[in-house]
Amino acid sequence: MSFVNSVQAGERVHHFLWEEWGPAHTYMMYAPRKHNEAWPNFVYGTKYVYPRTRGTEMVIEVMDFNPLPMIRHLAGLDNPSVEDFLKCGWVNRPSWTDADDVFVDRLEGTLPFRVQTLMPPPIEGQVEFRHVMISEDSLITLGGQSHSAYLRILSF
Repeated sequence: MSFVNSVQAGERVHHFLWEEWGPAHTYMMYAPRKHNEAWPNFVYGTKYVYPRTRGTEMVIEVMDFNPLPMIRHLAGLDNPSVEDFLKCGWVNRPSWTDADDVFVDRLEGTLPFRVQTLMPPPIEGQVEFRHVMISEDSLITLGGQSHSAYLRILSF
């Protein structure tokens, strides 16, 4: 928001340089192939959710880009180090996208995030979920086959 707040009142057009806001505040990634266009809610607030196969089972991965828990934890330490940052479960690796039809140049971002992996408990007689959505306080999974489908709402 600090970038938006820097725009002067009455200013109709303002260009932000990528170098000013992008690299430290962006994480670039391609959407997993398992995304379904009819199942649109992969992002809510600072969280991004996607289904993933781990071994032979489907799991839900939630990427959380909210830095406040990390900032609060590190603020309570006398002399925080990179190891303290990583112990919090934060991932800090660069991401990038090459020049293509959308971007003129290669762009790199380094926004840190946490990943939580969840495995919903199986329900007897139902096949695993194929799609997942996120809302304010729930994960919603869709499973089944073309002739019968089921929804599960996992609240937190």
